[in-house]
Amino acid sequence: MSTVSLLVVASFLGNSVLAGPLLFIAVVFSPAAVLLTLWILMQFFFSSE
Repeated sequence: MSTVSLLVVASFLGNSVLAGPLLFIAVVFSPAAVLLTLWILMQFFFSSE
């Protein structure tokens, strides 16, 4: 989800200087964000039982 929002922001910026770094951040940090979200959900799921 964060990757999509960053890609949308980068597309709005177009040829701006920030478009490249935003795409780089989206590619690098999206797997970490997905794994962190899954870990938090699993912790919440197993702790609620």
